[in-house]
Amino acid sequence: MAGWKDGKLHIGPHLLGRFVIAPREAIDTFFGRKRPKTKEMKLGEDWHAKLGYTNDQLFEKEFEVDGKTVVLRGVPDYIDENSVEELKTVGTKYVSERYLTGAEVQMLAYLFLTDRPNGKVRVVDRRTGDTIEEFTVFRDDERLFDIIRRFIREVEKREKSARALERFLNGGGGEGRA
Repeated sequence: MAGWKDGKLHIGPHLLGRFVIAPREAIDTFFGRKRPKTKEMKLGEDWHAKLGYTNDQLFEKEFEVDGKTVVLRGVPDYIDENSVEELKTVGTKYVSERYLTGAEVQMLAYLFLTDRPNGKVRVVDRRTGDTIEEFTVFRDDERLFDIIRRFIREVEKREKSARALERFLNGGGGEGRA
């Protein structure tokens, strides 16, 4: 579960990948707004099971980024002694560069969590199971930490805005306009 707990930022690889694709939606999710489960998501889950992407081993690391304690937790779709893999399912043959970048960021987080040098992302058509894209991601903790820094900045901006709105609604909004 994402959020601040005990003064620590709790996030997962999926949320970081989503942040690259749709920043506002990812921040909303961080603050507790749930996305409803769709028929497409269910089809994706079915393909995970059919293709053997059913790992249930949870990985977690706690570390510092610019003085903030971050807890990164996640379950890669597939892992064995030689590889870590992520399966993404899509409903179209065209996959945007932004979507692929989000999948790459998610894999970067899994590589950090599992201490692996590289992993594979596979994108399949959720209607047919055909592979549309497949690529290797190489571990890059510096890039991952840059994304985490951006995520933290966006979270802090949202928190600051929420505090300002609360002050305003409670009558402490500062000077009025003429």
